[in-house]
Amino acid sequence: MHHSGVDPADLLDRENNPVDEWGWHERIPERTPLGVSESLFALSNGYLGMRGNPAEGRDSAEHGTFINGVHETWDIEHAENAYGLAREGQAIVQVPDAKAMRLYIDDEPLRLGAVEVEDYGRGIDFREGVERRSFIWRTSAGKRVRVITDRMVSFQERHLAIMSLEVELLDADAAVVVSSQILNRQDGEDEFSTILGHHATSTESGPDGATGAAGAAGTAGIAGTAGTA
Repeated sequence: MHHSGVDPADLLDRENNPVDEWGWHERIPERTPLGVSESLFALSNGYLGMRGNPAEGRDSAEHGTFINGVHETWDIEHAENAYGLAREGQAIVQVPDAKAMRLYIDDEPLRLGAVEVEDYGRGIDFREGVERRSFIWRTSAGKRVRVITDRMVSFQERHLAIMSLEVELLDADAAVVVSSQILNRQDGEDEFSTILGHHATSTESGPDGATGAAGAAGTAGIAGTAGTA
């Protein structure tokens, strides 16, 4: 009987994931299953961890922001008592999720699975420890918008995570709204379905009550820092 070995290289999509000995890259949006991509782009320092969910905080297989030691316990009841039976169960729970930075151009929400993008690239540089994503979004009105997001979890300050969002209008004026949110994911509620139908009424108030900026073709940026006590 002949057994042929499996070459791991044959299992990798090199068109989407080119070789880089100091990084992991993704070139084609939506080709990798969301759950796999979120695991591959997860960031952690052993104390604070974040799954690699898209910065806009919408479609996801499993959202996740965790802190080592934050968990819940419950009593385990057995039909009969016996030596060695576990008495207490434990499970890690999510802390409030501060990763979401939602972007709206002329009231149109960015949602990768439903918009047209080009020049897409996402990667982690293992030397810097930074996950960076960039692409050009063509809105339904035909306006081209460059979007760049960065995310890192600090190895020097274990309580610190840093995220940034840069928006550049390439060829036309547009109203730009950025909504940076802290969400309770632990209860399993999907807040996106209620937010989607709620639109901005001015350039100063975003769809979620957040402040934003509107202006001529140019660059708008926002940076956020998440920390724990």
